[in-house]
Amino acid sequence: MLGRKHLLAAGSIIFIILVTAYPTQSLAGARKGISDFFEFVLPALLPFFVGTSILIKSGALSTLSARLNRIFMALFNLPGESAVVFIMSCISGYPNGARMAAELYSQRELTKPQAARTIILASTSGPSFIVGAVAAGLLLSPSSAVMLSICHYLSAIITGLLARAIIKDTAHETNTKKLPPKKPQEQSASRVLVSSIKSSMVDLLSVGAFVIFFASLISILEFTGVVDIIAQVFSDPLQLIGIPPQLSKGIVAGMVEMTNGAVSITSTLAPFSYKLVCLCAIISFGGFSIIFQIYSYAAQCKVKMSVLVLMKLFQAVTSVFVSTLYIHLFPTDIAVFAPTNSGFAYVFANSTILFVTGALFLFALGAAMALYSLKFENRYKKRRSNPGK
Repeated sequence: MLGRKHLLAAGSIIFIILVTAYPTQSLAGARKGISDFFEFVLPALLPFFVGTSILIKSGALSTLSARLNRIFMALFNLPGESAVVFIMSCISGYPNGARMAAELYSQRELTKPQAARTIILASTSGPSFIVGAVAAGLLLSPSSAVMLSICHYLSAIITGLLARAIIKDTAHETNTKKLPPKKPQEQSASRVLVSSIKSSMVDLLSVGAFVIFFASLISILEFTGVVDIIAQVFSDPLQLIGIPPQLSKGIVAGMVEMTNGAVSITSTLAPFSYKLVCLCAIISFGGFSIIFQIYSYAAQCKVKMSVLVLMKLFQAVTSVFVSTLYIHLFPTDIAVFAPTNSGFAYVFANSTILFVTGALFLFALGAAMALYSLKFENRYKKRRSNPGK
């Protein structure tokens, strides 16, 4: 049976063959990735990366988090530091929340389970993308940013609550919690600033590599028709819940790279409400380009890729429910929200069978993740009780 390393090796060989066979498309995608990185990602994220790094390195984060400790402990069983991480993630976007959580974990400000829950909660897009790029730029409807933002951040909060239920603090981590956090080295303000800029730039170059790689990959997959084939496979199941077939390609593209999927969805002639629901889903999922960016930090906290993907999938499905409910409850906020008998919002919100099916899917996904967590916890306890085996 093929292991993960064998599958990864096979995938890399296939990718090298595709790059060799389609150099023009690969180069065009890579150039677009470089352009997007230097034009949008770098100027948008660098100030936040530097600012949050200064907060952590200077020790100012503890002062800011003190007032939020009680609220976050009650909601997510997380300290106030995680509250600041979540707020900064909502302001700056992917993957700054995961980066801050990993840095706090390395400073022993967060235990491993706390870091994992924080990363899951603070995996959000920022207003610069939702408001500027999607609502105003692609949809040409700045007012739709309210709905997109509410549904996206609410789905993140619900996913954070699920993470609290399935990622428990073990006895070992509770004892580790008693260890004093690493005290930041006494440095002058200028040294803190220089160190923060250097580390932030290194982290951003890593983010840029992911952006360029996945931009090249999606360009090849679109040119070779692989995206169309996968979209055709998903087209019939998506039509069962009322999603037009022309949106399936954008959803598939968005699962690989979020921005490309958003462009594809907004360029179709599908009704506006359909586009909004699908955009909520891919923004909340983030695409594998974003997930790998998050995982580059989550791996430092021993968070498994499978858990991260399942959580992002849960967040995407949750955002579909929340956005559908929003459209159904507030159809007059935006004129094009008005539901019709053939619209996705009407079909999904008013069909008991579909709604119950979706609810059961969410329940089954949550139960599967809870069982996985329990199995992992039992395995860990056995290893602790039988250290010689």
